[in-house]
Amino acid sequence: MTTRKCSRNLLLTAFLLLTTYNAEAAPDIGTDFYVTWADRLVESPDGGKTITLSLDYNSVIRIMKHRTGIASQQLVLRAADWTNLGSKVGCVQHLCVKFISLNCKIEFAGSAIGTTNKYMFGYFSADIKLVGGNSAGTLATFYLKSIGEYAVHDELDFEFLGNSSGQPYALQTNVFANDLGGREQRMNLWFDPTAGFHNYAILWNRHMIIFYVDSTPIRVFPNNNRLGVNYVQSNPMKLYSTIYNADDWVTQGGKVKIDWRWAPFRVTFKNYNLQGCASQMSGATQCSTSWWDEPRYWSLTTGQYDGIKYIQQRYVTYNYCTDLRRNPTPPPECANT
Repeated sequence: MTTRKCSRNLLLTAFLLLTTYNAEAAPDIGTDFYVTWADRLVESPDGGKTITLSLDYNSVIRIMKHRTGIASQQLVLRAADWTNLGSKVGCVQHLCVKFISLNCKIEFAGSAIGTTNKYMFGYFSADIKLVGGNSAGTLATFYLKSIGEYAVHDELDFEFLGNSSGQPYALQTNVFANDLGGREQRMNLWFDPTAGFHNYAILWNRHMIIFYVDSTPIRVFPNNNRLGVNYVQSNPMKLYSTIYNADDWVTQGGKVKIDWRWAPFRVTFKNYNLQGCASQMSGATQCSTSWWDEPRYWSLTTGQYDGIKYIQQRYVTYNYCTDLRRNPTPPPECANT
């Protein structure tokens, strides 16, 4: 009973705090976002306020001469054509076999958008409706990532792992800091994320990173530099939303592949909230005076930690902290998460 009360209090507190800051103008595509790949699969019927990304079964088959530098031929084919093509050049769905004279590569047509600005700390959220029906093998994402000109890889991930019809979607979060990742936590959601829109958010400041679902914290990653743990604090990041084929690992470890008869697969985003400090430079001291860096967001209360523990005990199916085969000695940050 006490744990449930803490969970309810956590939800109410988070809702009151976060909705205070949701009154800014909604971002839109063309101003705040750009298409990073497959613009033909990015739809926005209302001028950018709602954005649908698709993963289609049309693929580009690049047939390249093995022995010469002849330019690649490109053929746009539907999934139904793969069997016939496979008998000719050795392609079987997403697997290509190199022959003596040529090889081939299939590039699946997923889609993605990214923000035009880079941000140094902030609060980032969107309402998301995931792929309905049989989504096995598909991966939809909502994440922050440092960009190419920086030497280190920083990233904060929401990853939505598709599943067969009737099976629950899995939500995976991950943190990369200074090139070190491998901090996956995976959970089942307590609702059907394909039936309607739900809000997913990341709060990131100098002191901690919090992942929220419908204003409820589900995970916290504190700044544990004092323990020798890398933290995301040196490079600005862009926000990305994507959908693509990841059937080599997403569903049952890659055992269940995409069924292209269900294509196109669509994920819809709306009500983006980008309340970060736009930055063109790296450095942890650039942006630290906004609401997301107020003292009340420097740490969680005991009740908030209890609420997160309740959610994780009930819904989490994988936690790198408790994977002793992978981490015989748990990483130091796991003592408090």
